Amino acid sequence: TQSTWGVGVAPHDDVVRVDAHKMKSKLDAKKSAAEPVPAWKLPEQSSFVIEYTLLAFIAAYIVNFFVGKRRNRQIAEAWFARNRQALEAKFSRVAHSSGEPMERVHYNRFSVYATGAPKLVSLTITLNLLSRHDLFSVVYNAVFPSDDTVSYDFALHVGSVERFVFALVPKRRAAAVRKELADLDAFAATVSIDTAPESMAVLTDAKDAAEALLSGDTAVALQNYGSLLMLLHVTDQSPLAPPATASIQPMMHAVLRLPGSDDDAKAEAFNVKMFFFLVDRLCALRLSARDAARVTAAREAAASKAAKVAAEQARELAAQRRIEKEREEAARRKAALARMTPEQQRRAEEKLERAEERKNLKRMRRVVKM
Repeated sequence: TQSTWGVGVAPHDDVVRVDAHKMKSKLDAKKSAAEPVPAWKLPEQSSFVIEYTLLAFIAAYIVNFFVGKRRNRQIAEAWFARNRQALEAKFSRVAHSSGEPMERVHYNRFSVYATGAPKLVSLTITLNLLSRHDLFSVVYNAVFPSDDTVSYDFALHVGSVERFVFALVPKRRAAAVRKELADLDAFAATVSIDTAPESMAVLTDAKDAAEALLSGDTAVALQNYGSLLMLLHVTDQSPLAPPATASIQPMMHAVLRLPGSDDDAKAEAFNVKMFFFLVDRLCALRLSARDAARVTAAREAAASKAAKVAAEQARELAAQRRIEKEREEAARRKAALARMTPEQQRRAEEKLERAEERKNLKRMRRVVKM
């Protein structure tokens, strides 16, 4: 339509439609501003802090693995170079079956095996080093420091050493060592020996023999160079098993802290010489009458206790088997009765009752005879 001024005017419906469209646009804009934008619609961020941190940790772990492994190898080789001459002077062969004088058991564990010495079957030396190849262990050891150690396991000929147990250990570790080693827990008592270092506890079932071991040159060596010694253990038993009634191969086990200085290296050399000296003294040692009586009584008591425990376990096992057998028989009878007619079931039950009566009668007769 045309207005008075000749200008076209939109129809009323068109005006309403345009106004409604504008209002809807404004409402949508307000709603969009009020609602939070979903995370997937946000613009991508350029920060990779987590990824970079993870990659840096992996790289540090890998570098530490190779550095720590090489460091442990260097420590083991330096130790073997210091002690090789003394070992080869004592033993005719210092090598594993592979021909290697020192084998790597793990990244932090190395082993030396020697044979061919008088009075000894063999000597196994194990270097237990810190896990320097493991970054987590490195952090743990920084918070809770520990030491590299070297252990000596002397295997002696059966019958060459008197039967007794003995241990020399720092007093702060005496209780823990007693719990760890079954032979000490079963037989040994803490004794006081004047020649032993004040910082050391002596555990044994033969005090006279312990005094003989810790006398003379041994006492001097311990007083001057005993700072590295963590354990000296002599036994004719299996340390990790219940007491044995039969004679087994006697052992002497020693643990030293690995030297960290030249003075410590000298102390280590004196300790190794002391170990060889103790082997000779052990083979020449004879128990006194008092020690022999005490050791024999303790071994007999342990053997009697072990026999009782074994008999009790056998009875329990037999009772368990008997119960299981009765259950199986009851299940078979129940299955057989289910397949019978009522008359057959009655006869079978009567037969079982008669068999049970006969068993009870036999039991009563045995009780009367007793």
